[in-house]
Amino acid sequence: WKSVAVPGLTYANAVLCIAPATEKFLDRKQKEAGRAALGAHRSAPSAAIQGDMGWSGFGAREATAKIMYEDRLRTRPDSWIIKQLYQSTIYKDIYTKWRRKAIRCTREIGVEERTLADQGRHCRKTVRDMVREWENGKWREAVDSKPALHTYATGKDHIKQEKFYDNSVGSTLLFEARAGVLRTRQWWDKIKTRDQRTTTQDQDNQDEKDMKEDTNCAICGENAETIEHIVLRCRLLSPKPETEALTVALGADPETGNYHVNLTKRRLEQWWKECKRNNPR
Repeated sequence: WKSVAVPGLTYANAVLCIAPATEKFLDRKQKEAGRAALGAHRSAPSAAIQGDMGWSGFGAREATAKIMYEDRLRTRPDSWIIKQLYQSTIYKDIYTKWRRKAIRCTREIGVEERTLADQGRHCRKTVRDMVREWENGKWREAVDSKPALHTYATGKDHIKQEKFYDNSVGSTLLFEARAGVLRTRQWWDKIKTRDQRTTTQDQDNQDEKDMKEDTNCAICGENAETIEHIVLRCRLLSPKPETEALTVALGADPETGNYHVNLTKRRLEQWWKECKRNNPR
């Protein structure tokens, strides 16, 4: 995706203005590519996919390209035709679609606006850092708005590619656990309860009663089958976790490397195999 699709989709990003609907469509397709790469199901939050894949959105890519392109235009020789056209739009106060988009990007991100008299140019690294900080702020708002990402938000504060995904079953389950959508019995109970809202009240009550009786751990049967129980508490799963912190077990502590993460992957794989053997879904 990054080496083939993105370069083609962002070609001439500095001078072209794509419609907001097109930008949303591209972001959605990028999330789908990330979901496929992680092996996650369709209920996985988009914010978690972006956060763990470490991909910038198309809006951020366009903002960087347009800000730097306008910077180059401003400092070109006056004899250049493109510079003359640029000056003409400013002197005649003409707001083309491109100019409106460039101004909006500059102001939203907080980059210093410069006039034609300014000879200095913005540092590319500084602009990229500001765009990244702006995008992290929007991403953080999306993460905080999702109740399922409460644990994820505690252990991750910025968009960054995670290196512990290896295209294995344990890797897929690890991401689902980090994103709060691991397919535990408790998670299925919430999904089924939500889907049953369109039925009659009596049927709802009966279904709710039946479903609540089936939320204990499929392995030990002692407690509710939650992410924390599977990752840290279930005594019949191995290997035994060596931390009491769920965020650490799910890879939030960079100082421990992949040690706790690898233990969690093995526990999740064993849990998944036992669940599929006992109750195929």
